[in-house]
Amino acid sequence: MAKFQVIDRLEGFSRPVNAEDRSSIRLERNHLGKIRRQEVASFSDAQLRETITELTQKTHGQPGEDDLPQVFAIVNEAISRRVGAWRFFDSATKSQKLRAIHELAVSISRSNDYKNTLSEWASTGSHCWVSFDQTIAPVLARQGLESWEQILAGAVLYVNQRSQVEYGAETHLPACFYQTLRSHDKEDEFVFEVTDEQILAGVLLYQGKIVEMKAGEGKTIAAVFPAVLHAVNGRKVHVITANDYLAGRDAEWLAPVFESLGLGVTAVLEVMEESERRIAYGRSIVYGALREFGFDFMRDNLKLSSAEVVQRGLDVAIIDEADHALIDEANIPLIIAGGAGEIPKIPAKLRTTIEQLVALQRSAVSALEQEMGIVESGSDARFLVLAKLYLADPDSKVLREEISSEPKGLKRVLRVISEYRVDDEYDHLTSGLSYWIDDDGRSLCLTGKGQDFIESCLGPIFEDSAVIGQLNDSHANNDLSLVSRRKEINELDRQLARKQNRMHQIVRMIWGYALLKKDVDYLVRDDQVVLIDKYTGRGRPDTRYHFGLQAALEIKEGVPVQPEHEVLGQISVRGYISQYGMVSGMTGTAMSSKSEFKRTYGLDVISVA
Repeated sequence: MAKFQVIDRLEGFSRPVNAEDRSSIRLERNHLGKIRRQEVASFSDAQLRETITELTQKTHGQPGEDDLPQVFAIVNEAISRRVGAWRFFDSATKSQKLRAIHELAVSISRSNDYKNTLSEWASTGSHCWVSFDQTIAPVLARQGLESWEQILAGAVLYVNQRSQVEYGAETHLPACFYQTLRSHDKEDEFVFEVTDEQILAGVLLYQGKIVEMKAGEGKTIAAVFPAVLHAVNGRKVHVITANDYLAGRDAEWLAPVFESLGLGVTAVLEVMEESERRIAYGRSIVYGALREFGFDFMRDNLKLSSAEVVQRGLDVAIIDEADHALIDEANIPLIIAGGAGEIPKIPAKLRTTIEQLVALQRSAVSALEQEMGIVESGSDARFLVLAKLYLADPDSKVLREEISSEPKGLKRVLRVISEYRVDDEYDHLTSGLSYWIDDDGRSLCLTGKGQDFIESCLGPIFEDSAVIGQLNDSHANNDLSLVSRRKEINELDRQLARKQNRMHQIVRMIWGYALLKKDVDYLVRDDQVVLIDKYTGRGRPDTRYHFGLQAALEIKEGVPVQPEHEVLGQISVRGYISQYGMVSGMTGTAMSSKSEFKRTYGLDVISVA
């Protein structure tokens, strides 16, 4: 009897850093030295922006590796200013000395001397810092201020004035403001320093690598560097996050950095209408969840006119939590459903059979858990029982407690399973089970015992070799007329399709009953099964499982079975990501999937830890 597996994922194997990786890191550290040696701290905000604009015009559409040190240095300075120094304008300062500057600026702004001078400046039609500074300098001098106080107070007055008519990123300050603030910010209250690891990660991301960065090392900041350099080279950049919240948060936080350099940035969110999405995709850098990018791609492919398309090209993807997106979710399809079709017909006898099968499995799990109490701790026999329990129920409380108490327990269990798989003796581990669950709950397969039980209840289901044999004979039978042969083949095709659909329906029913958990994977609300977004924990009433899995859950929970929706389009995560011209990513656990990234996507993995 054949075994029917629902999901088949590649397995990743970790390897130590090799000589090639070390050589690559050394080369990137050379880049790091060149970046740090760039003299951009003396540039005004306007000069930083003008330099990026000039590079964009010069290198548009061309490789920008030669411009990497200068662009990265400018980005580093822009981050330091917009994420760090600009907090001086919108937050209460702890330093009494700097707090006095704000109080002084408020006092000056209320004086007739300043108001009259400001009116004169406004009449000139100029809005730049240089003209403002030259105009109000006498006012500040008459206050008896020191030069550093004049610079800081003047900046506060200028920002307050311009904020009434323009977005902060369009307000450009001189280098002397930042230099003065740094020298008088004794507590480093307004300092934001980008680390060498973040810049190094940015270089590797620009080169199309998967970068391992530990939690707290600033992956969000690291992505800004390659995003700007790609944008300078005329490429559209999609920064792919885990969910809408992160996309909106990161885009909003970093918008002042990008926009101060003249680059448009936004986020594509679930709540957006199509017209809003079209505008968003016109920006140089777009943040968004993978599902939003993927569904927009599929919707574009269903449109009849290019004028209706919203995405317009997939140049560069920078993926946060890349191992989850590219490995864990690689084969999960994104599906666009159309109108409602028929309500799936699932016989009551099938439901009863699956419930009995799951009950048999639970009995087997209980027996294994009891066996754990009599086998010697740390022995090979104990790990053999643990391996069986891991395949029977990866969520077993007894299993989890045992593995957590043994530092290398999980690795040893997986090694036992791997050894039996290699030796083709898997049946020894699964002989007492109705089905086995692998890959920590992402793969399910019926055992011979499980198939026998189902066929004892429902009749022969899993053996389709006879129909396949008849089909082959019909194709080769030249004694029949063409019309008769086609009629016979069509009838056999329908028989085979019905048999295989019933096989898959059974496996999906088991999947729904055994692997999907109420209030974890889904919830029941108003007599409906609502899927739960694993990232936000909120229900997603607009999302459904397909191919009978939703119906399995509805039957399991005793709510009305809803009609299946027609599938208008679908693509796997892997298929969608392959549409991009360049892909890179970052995560805290990339090295453990190094070989899989290379084998599946041709992407190298390097750690900057």
